[in-house]
Amino acid sequence: MVAAGQGEVPGGDTEPDRGGDGVGDGAVQAGQEVALLSSGPAGEPADIGTRVMNRIERQRVLYDEAKTFRFVIPEAVLRWPYGPPDDPAVPDEHREQLARLEWATRRPNIELGILPMSPIAVWRSTGFVIYDEVEDGDPLVHIEWLTRPFNESEPEAVEMCRRAFTSLLGASVTGNDAQRLIGAAAHDLQGDDD
Repeated sequence: MVAAGQGEVPGGDTEPDRGGDGVGDGAVQAGQEVALLSSGPAGEPADIGTRVMNRIERQRVLYDEAKTFRFVIPEAVLRWPYGPPDDPAVPDEHREQLARLEWATRRPNIELGILPMSPIAVWRSTGFVIYDEVEDGDPLVHIEWLTRPFNESEPEAVEMCRRAFTSLLGASVTGNDAQRLIGAAAHDLQGDDD
C-alpha cells in the first residue's frame, strides 16, 4: 500500500508517532480510524486515549492555510474498511473516514491525489511522508515499515522520495475526479448495508 504526503511536521514533531495508516501519517484520518490504528496488534497499547488525542491534535495544522499539504493514497484504501469484520460499526466508521477524505479535497491548502485502480507505470512501495519544514532541521522523510518507523534525512534519499512523490501525484486523480472516486466508494458501501 502506498501512502505519500508532503508538508510540515504537525506540531513541530520530528518523530511522528508509530502506526502505518494508508492515508499519510494520520493527517486526514477520522477519529475512530485513529483509535483502531493506534490500538496495535495486541489491541491495547499503554495509553490509547492519549495517543488518539495526540494524533487528532496534530491534525490542527491542516486548518492553517499558510501551510500546504499534498497526499497520495491508493483507490483501494477507499474500499477497504479498517476494523474487525464482525463489528457492525465498521461501515459507519468507514463512511466517516470517506467523508474526512472528501473534506480534504475541498481544503484550499490540501491536494489529495488518489491512485486509480488501473495499470499505471509508477513506483509503488511502502508509505512515506516528506516533511519540508522541520524545526531546527533539514527536510526528512518518515517511512513506516512493518517493524518500526524510520526517518531519513540524507539529501539524496529525500530527493529520491520527492521524485517518487511527484510521479505518484502525477499518476493520481485530484479535485473533482478524486471526489467522484470517494463518492463511488461511499455509494458502494451504502449498498453493502442493504
